[in-house]
Amino acid sequence: MNNKKLRIAHICQAASYTEGMLYQDNVLPDLNRVDGHEVLIVADCTCYVNGKLTTVPEEDKNLENGIRLVRLEFGLKFLPNIIRNKIRYAPKLKKLLEAFQPDVILYHSLVGAGLLTVGDYKKKYPKTRLYLDSHADFNNSGSSFFSRWLQYKIFNRFLWVSISGSVEKVFYLSSECRDFLREMYKIEESRMEFFPLGGFVQDEEKRRSARSRVRQKHSLSEDNIVFIHTGKMNKLKRTLDVINSFSTMPYENYRLWLVGTFEDDIAQDANRLISKDQRIKYLGWKSGEELIDFLSASDCYLQPGSQSATLQTAICCGLPVIVYPHASHFAYIKNNGFFVKTSKELSEALSCFKNIEKNSELEKASLEVANNILDYRKLANRLYW
Repeated sequence: MNNKKLRIAHICQAASYTEGMLYQDNVLPDLNRVDGHEVLIVADCTCYVNGKLTTVPEEDKNLENGIRLVRLEFGLKFLPNIIRNKIRYAPKLKKLLEAFQPDVILYHSLVGAGLLTVGDYKKKYPKTRLYLDSHADFNNSGSSFFSRWLQYKIFNRFLWVSISGSVEKVFYLSSECRDFLREMYKIEESRMEFFPLGGFVQDEEKRRSARSRVRQKHSLSEDNIVFIHTGKMNKLKRTLDVINSFSTMPYENYRLWLVGTFEDDIAQDANRLISKDQRIKYLGWKSGEELIDFLSASDCYLQPGSQSATLQTAICCGLPVIVYPHASHFAYIKNNGFFVKTSKELSEALSCFKNIEKNSELEKASLEVANNILDYRKLANRLYW
């Protein structure tokens, strides 16, 4: 590990950076700062407010932990917003990098004209280490003809080819992301490294304290088995399947917590179903720290639909998990949960948790996965070499 104090720039112009969350572009800069480095986050002018994506003005401020956050508007204002938001050209980025003089740049998401800016900076200052990371796969990107061909195979691939010689490594968070990079960008395997979404492995004392506090607040005992389902809940998340399957469970000690927001495609049906089962509680949107407390107080994390970064956080809290068998999930499920495709399989998995002794074995397996591959402290160290 390099013990020199570094200047590290995180370029987050495609991430809607939101303070107080537990996403990778929040946690890695925080850890860089804790490790004594000077940190700059360059974000676009969108963030989430109470779970809703919101446009905010440009800003330049220091966060409470000493990280500098700069939000930059995209240029080319004569173009329609839908095009500007694909090109992602921020004319002030070059001057900002020149002033900050980073030793390390991590460019989050391999999209946008900012790639040319960081590539030019690396060519001018060759000792700078430039890393790119990508969370895109065929589940969340490149679904339309326009996106697949114009945005990725032509525009973004051109950007990659233009700067590829300046890049140390391209990080991918799953096997599906790796496959996407191979096909869309033609990036060779040797140029890439697995860099999963991580989490903070919660020590037993903190987990027990949060569990006791939250359960007491919600009038629950250790006899209650609590399932938790989180995020921006919609049809793709299969939230209605979660509620329906849970409602078929005959066990009075079972509870279901729904943490996040209901999107319009399910809100009416979700509220109707919840009203019919007193064991189900909708808790609304929670901050990152609050979410960890609720995860620590739960017994199983449910994600039977689309993917979410909260899976890794849940595993780091020692939670067994019930998830859809996306290829990217195989690395995280090692005797610590269940893969489910159908509503029947989901119901069968829920029934398994009536055996508290079995739950303890699943928890130990989740913590082993967390310590082996998900510890954010180990991931952050990889930027310092």
